[in-house]
Amino acid sequence: MSDDPFGGKDPDQEDEEAFGELRSALASALAEFADAQDVGEEMFSFLLLDAAVTQRTLAYAFSVAKPSESGLKLELDRFGRAFNDLLREAKKQAGSTLPELRDLIAEIGDESPDTQEQPPGNGIPAKSAARPEGDRGLSRRAGPFARGAIQPGKVPGQLMVG
Repeated sequence: MSDDPFGGKDPDQEDEEAFGELRSALASALAEFADAQDVGEEMFSFLLLDAAVTQRTLAYAFSVAKPSESGLKLELDRFGRAFNDLLREAKKQAGSTLPELRDLIAEIGDESPDTQEQPPGNGIPAKSAARPEGDRGLSRRAGPFARGAIQPGKVPGQLMVG
């Protein structure tokens, strides 16, 4: 419930909703890129990690008047702790996330990863011409994010550059 007498939303709730919307849009764009570039699942994760560290480095350099080596190292340490917090939360949610993902994968029309044969090449199965009803044209990568099977947590304060 909001403290706003005019019925406005709680600012924290608005931030979480905005974060979730941005996260879904980014996931869709990234999935489109990965599919277009034919990037394998393993490499995709590491490309994203590399991009995250690069972006965090740039964010630091643009956010301070005189960037320094020690300042960047401190910023990357904070980012590492925030990333570890995200990993810890993902591990806690693993038990509830996997069943939802399995259901969603079945709904989208992909086979379960446990039973799927690996195609030759980069590990990405070829796209089928026909999509299951209700698919909305989402790739198997973007679908879980866009449909909310993987929910964003609160944005850790350490992720914000001051």
